[in-house]
Amino acid sequence: MKKLLITLLLAAVLPAIHTERISAQTVRIAALADKTYTVKGIRFAMKPIAAVQGAVLGDNNMEDNQEHSVNLSAYHIGETEVTQELWQAVMGASNKPSYFDGTLGKEADSGEKQEKRPVEQVRWFDCIAFCNELTKKAGLGDSECVYYSDAALSTVYTMSDANSYMVPQVKWGAKGFRLPTEAEWEWAAKGGKEYRWAGTDEQDELKKYAWYAWYDDSDGGDANNKTHEVKQKQANGYGLYDMSGNVWEWCWDWYDDNTPAEGHDLDGVGAGSVRVIRGGSWFNRAIYAACASRDISNPVSRCDFLGLRVAYSIGK
Repeated sequence: MKKLLITLLLAAVLPAIHTERISAQTVRIAALADKTYTVKGIRFAMKPIAAVQGAVLGDNNMEDNQEHSVNLSAYHIGETEVTQELWQAVMGASNKPSYFDGTLGKEADSGEKQEKRPVEQVRWFDCIAFCNELTKKAGLGDSECVYYSDAALSTVYTMSDANSYMVPQVKWGAKGFRLPTEAEWEWAAKGGKEYRWAGTDEQDELKKYAWYAWYDDSDGGDANNKTHEVKQKQANGYGLYDMSGNVWEWCWDWYDDNTPAEGHDLDGVGAGSVRVIRGGSWFNRAIYAACASRDISNPVSRCDFLGLRVAYSIGK
């Protein structure tokens, strides 16, 4: 994975004081409700994010993500990263892509459940097919699938399409599961606060919220070179877990090395060669887990530090 435009020097210059701009914006989470779904006995929750005007994203210390504002329609986003058990419930019991599979040397920490570790080693294309399968198996029906293999939006995208690396066509008005845009991801990660990481503005507190790496005492993460069961750390202000750390998360967007554009419900540049990933992981230092930190991966890559979290639209 290529690291972009973020160096360890930034850790020393990022400001410690932020203004509380978010508090001045209208965020009506209370008007929306959590949603819970079950697939083959596996329950997972989706948290509501209210529509917002003028959501401030980015950080002026990030060269490829300077401060900018966007407007977002309401959406739900996964309470946790997609777990290994949910992936297998949706894609089949034999579909076990994860490196951290519980075998010798890859075991879960004591007291943690193997099946509730995040799925990883999934390609971006795999995640597109997964979202459609989740839509169907959660009972929403084929008509609500978001991704299609044809411009007429008549043929639902499948794993066969993913295996041929077909870029999907998108029905944005559908209510099925999908990857979040990076604007949706970052706004959700901030959790209603102008915090540097998901849940905190203080690196000394980061271990309460994130699994990240220990390289020296200045970082001090406790991931111990592995993934961990979801929901073991504290949630951010929106009730979302592991938005910082554990595994990087695929977003919908193609990557561009300029600050994302301002506007309404943006879904990134129209083409590219690599996709955006967000959130940092067990493998990375604290700086990569910052809400505004952007990185990339080839959509055909499988990495043991890269998974996903799903979203879906409300009221589009």
